[in-house]
Amino acid sequence: MIADDPREWWQHDIWSPKFDARIPIRTHEPGRAPAGYDFLAIEQPWLREAAKWQLKVAHETGLLRWPTIRQRLGSLTIIGEFIATRGIDEPVLCSDPTDLRLVAPDFLAAVKERRATAGPHRRALIRGTTVHNILTDVEQFYAWMADHKLEA
Repeated sequence: MIADDPREWWQHDIWSPKFDARIPIRTHEPGRAPAGYDFLAIEQPWLREAAKWQLKVAHETGLLRWPTIRQRLGSLTIIGEFIATRGIDEPVLCSDPTDLRLVAPDFLAAVKERRATAGPHRRALIRGTTVHNILTDVEQFYAWMADHKLEA
């Protein structure tokens, strides 16, 4: 059982307040927390571990609430899928910073090619706010990791 594991709650690949009471859920958050979040959706171990650490800190400091972790995890899963298709398996997306100007538009194009998986527009191309949220989540993650590179 997860709760019997001596590791900290955030070090697990699956976060579920339903199975681990150590996960801090604020009293004003929904009484029925989702079953959990599966970090195994992120293929790269380095990205998975960085995501768990960053999301744990963001949650504990109030930057992100429990329900909003789902969106950030989804966005990090998307960047993980993208970099896997490009054969990138390290935090540095390219060796030359000027090459980032080539990677960024490719990522934007890949995000714009994604289709909604739920809701009334299921199977339609995502657009507008959804695209913006994914890009912002990834940008904020990388900015936070750059600011905290010594701890990471």
